[in-house]
Amino acid sequence: MVRGDLMPALRALLGLTEEDGKRLAEYADVVRPWGETFVDALCEQLQALPETEAFLPPEKRERIKQAWLNWYNQVLEGRVDEAFLRLHERISLLHIKYHVPNGLMFSAMSRLQQMFLEHSLRTFSTDEALALYTAFKRITDLSAALIAEDYFRNALLAMERLAGVRASLMGRMLDLEIQRLLDEHQAVQPSSAAA
Repeated sequence: MVRGDLMPALRALLGLTEEDGKRLAEYADVVRPWGETFVDALCEQLQALPETEAFLPPEKRERIKQAWLNWYNQVLEGRVDEAFLRLHERISLLHIKYHVPNGLMFSAMSRLQQMFLEHSLRTFSTDEALALYTAFKRITDLSAALIAEDYFRNALLAMERLAGVRASLMGRMLDLEIQRLLDEHQAVQPSSAAA
């Protein structure tokens, strides 16, 4: 799970406030029914991609769609609490298990945000729609950040446990290998590449 000391930085960078959570909870009854439309549209788009066959097989789609809908409904509660953090840790573990690329997760989150904005603008006044969308975007950006951060931490933890190596040693080994990869990358890049 994302360390508590990182959460204030994430919230600050995203501009996520308690008011955002209250706004989402206030509108939840109106926007909750949109969830099925969003989930169906995302699933249809993802199914069309050959890269998703491994983690979105036909026999699991209904269960996955229900999980996405449950996640959407929890987001609408507007609470970033222990349950919210644990849910995102579980999602990251499932993403590791099924080899869901973070790039696809971020892209799907962006598409969801776009659909939410479109629906908000059709339903509410412009100011009201933008305020609601901003709250939704902030909390779903936090959601994506938590999933990605926990994905990295949990993958590293799993490797540490499998290898029977302490975290500090695994960290040093990782640093050495990353430096080697950076050196290889630099060797094939023009001299203007960033250090």
